[in-house]
Amino acid sequence: MVTAVLALDVGQSGTRACSSDASGVGREADDLPALRGDGPIADQLVALVRAALDRLGPADQVCIGCTGAEDPALATRVLAGVDVSVRRVRLAHDSVTSHLGSLGGAPGVVIAAGTGSVALAVGRRVARVDGWGSLVGDAGSGYWIGRAAIDAVLRADDGRGEPTALTARVGERFDGVDTLGLRLQADPERVRRIAACARDVADLAERDGVAGRIADEAGRELARTVAAGWSRAQVPSGAGVATVGQVFAGAAVAAAFARWSAELVPYGRRVEPVGDGLAGAQRLADVAPDHPLAAMVGTATR
Repeated sequence: MVTAVLALDVGQSGTRACSSDASGVGREADDLPALRGDGPIADQLVALVRAALDRLGPADQVCIGCTGAEDPALATRVLAGVDVSVRRVRLAHDSVTSHLGSLGGAPGVVIAAGTGSVALAVGRRVARVDGWGSLVGDAGSGYWIGRAAIDAVLRADDGRGEPTALTARVGERFDGVDTLGLRLQADPERVRRIAACARDVADLAERDGVAGRIADEAGRELARTVAAGWSRAQVPSGAGVATVGQVFAGAAVAAAFARWSAELVPYGRRVEPVGDGLAGAQRLADVAPDHPLAAMVGTATR
């Protein structure tokens, strides 16, 4: 019998965790380390679970939503590395937990855009779109926006692009731009630091043409991601489209996404998410074998 569940929402900018007992009483931690791109995921997840158990107390079930968690067998490796009091680990890609948190697995598309970006569509089929990581994908994400901002600043600096107010903001963040590329290559926190520049784009989008175009293109990329998921999963007309993640907190990107979605996904109905990725991680504990997303959830027990 499960008496306590520890849930983790693991991302590229940080990790949140919560623990709840059978009565529903819980504790939370929102300052655990981020997932790094330079080490084995299983080892990092084991370390995060151990840290969360130390902070929040024992649990006999651990449920994890994690960016980049493509292999359901990761659950077995995590279980083997944590305290024997943990009897079961359930693990899924963060697109799954975003969908569970936002729509409860009902038909529709959830697009999550934080440091990375990914959409999960549930209809007659299930389809995931993007979520390929900062090096090769995550279009419209915080990292994608921040990378575009830095590119615009460097183009303005050497004469290839137009002047932009982003130059001063990015220069403040990185103490100048002259050696920015070299310093970022050597920075283990470069993904998080580049993604932070998305805030500068959000702040300047209404009064700086370069920032405004970046925000508009981000919104279009995210709408394209939703449209692709809708088509591949054969989502029924009128189903919900929910947005989650800090990128949508920026008014310019949110407005651009709404505008492009109306054109590219006119059959979708915008809905407010009922929860977030951490709530979705908690719901992993109750995913039944016949749930549409069950095949995307890895489970290990002892």
